[in-house]
Amino acid sequence: VKTCGAAALFCVDCDRPIPQERRAAHPTAQRCFYCQSLLEANAKHYRGQA
Repeated sequence: VKTCGAAALFCVDCDRPIPQERRAAHPTAQRCFYCQSLLEANAKHYRGQA
């Protein structure tokens, strides 16, 4: 689901529904909490930080 400035209903990575609470807390969320956590952990790893 492509959106412009609005939260997606489904995660762009795993296609699972993004809960309303997450969309309300993060209006531009494109990923579920789990996928966003993985993305941030991988980005942190690639930047060379612990």
